[in-house]
Amino acid sequence: MDDRDVEQLLTRYRPAGPSSSLDGRIGHLAAMPPRQSPRVWPWAAAAAALLALTAGFHSPARTSASDSLNTDPIFRDAVSALSTQLGGDATARMLADTMLRQEAAEREQQQAASGRW
Repeated sequence: MDDRDVEQLLTRYRPAGPSSSLDGRIGHLAAMPPRQSPRVWPWAAAAAALLALTAGFHSPARTSASDSLNTDPIFRDAVSALSTQLGGDATARMLADTMLRQEAAEREQQQAASGRW
């Protein structure tokens, strides 16, 4: 049996069409009123409020270390040196700044924790 024989066998058979009761069922569904979709805005408002609260709680902790680092020439020199080692482009500078700020924040948290005990 080759491809032509298979094609001849397949052309003998036709797919069955839809049943005659399908038109009646579709007409019945089309006559029904559309369903009301649930309101989304309450969930969106709650998510926006949660995001604002989260950002508000985290921002004061970061500003204390960030404010002093912005004017520190040693920090700026460290960022410059690290960004050069990372490639020297703008992305490397942003990465170096982020890494050093994170390290400074962790150091500040450790000092605060050790000062409490």
